[in-house]
Amino acid sequence: MRVLDEEWFRTVDRFGKVGSRHHVIPRFLLQKWADSNGQVWVKSKHDRAEGRRNTRDLGIKDFYTFLATDGQLDSTVEEMLSVIEKRGADVLKRLNNPYFADVILSHEEFIHLCEFVAIQVTRSPRRRREHELLADWYGKTVAAGTTPDRITEDDLRGIEFSPHQNEHIGLMIPMADELARQLLGRPVYLVSIDRPIFLLGDEAVVLNTSGDAIHHQPECAVTEEEFKHKLERAVRKKRRRRPEIRRITHLYTTQPRDIRSAVEIAMPISPRTVLLFGSEAEDWEGRVVRERIHGPDAGELAAAINERIVEYSLDVIVGRVEDESFRELPIPERAPLMAVCGSGGAAQDAVMSVPRRLRPNRLNREARPVES
Repeated sequence: MRVLDEEWFRTVDRFGKVGSRHHVIPRFLLQKWADSNGQVWVKSKHDRAEGRRNTRDLGIKDFYTFLATDGQLDSTVEEMLSVIEKRGADVLKRLNNPYFADVILSHEEFIHLCEFVAIQVTRSPRRRREHELLADWYGKTVAAGTTPDRITEDDLRGIEFSPHQNEHIGLMIPMADELARQLLGRPVYLVSIDRPIFLLGDEAVVLNTSGDAIHHQPECAVTEEEFKHKLERAVRKKRRRRPEIRRITHLYTTQPRDIRSAVEIAMPISPRTVLLFGSEAEDWEGRVVRERIHGPDAGELAAAINERIVEYSLDVIVGRVEDESFRELPIPERAPLMAVCGSGGAAQDAVMSVPRRLRPNRLNREARPVES
């Protein structure tokens, strides 16, 4: 993030949080859902378990720790996230202050808010797992195309190509910078409802999209038979007139992610309140619109946002211990995280299947086998 200068990097403790639990959902947000004992109700897609958990226990050990070029484990990224969270929390605290009739964000506050929301998108466990699936698809595709006599499709189905943790960590901040710039053109709303029923998850930012969120290409409709026929026709032509035949592969996530085309971007910040980024507006001057919704409209808004959080969170879904409707909600089944058009074989099967391993790897350690 551009808000952290060289002086900060020179003074930060690189090793202070190595070995500690890193909260993929900011702890200050989790505490909004906690009771007086710091407890929340948690459902896990990974092990199909649910129950009371303390917010301090909802971290993942060394999730943002990386291996530095000097060979040492380094927690600088976790320190960066702490700064971004603190700045985001300060802005949200001001927005939520009931003693301010109107809130007009300064340019700096707006940047801090956009950076905070953007990093929640790119830091998530689902993003890490999608990155792993993409690397696995690429590895299988290359292996099938370059070593067909030494490795079969059946062999590839028994192999998993897994990238180093550093790769996703290295992409998080640049991706968040780009997303923050896209958010900067949108007005901000703070919407409160009359009862505490919003949920939180490890995918805390959700999009409201209109129509089909997947932007397919014309080549996506081409079948394997049609492509093979096209290749055969090209081979029959004289060499000097033979066209170069290419196949466009379209890889995409099953969760809508295109912020530029989203109608709204939503992030619950308490069981009663959601932060909304509306459609782009050139004349927005930083005034945050506060709205209160009651009755059926409040229920519909919460249901729409909660449905997306429940569906798209990779593993953890959080609600209040006192929220009986959430406790009665069945734990969702696992679903494919990515899909592909224009590919086939073991690579396609792997990326379009429900992941055999739900949780991403950490520190290049081998994942434990998932019980069936």
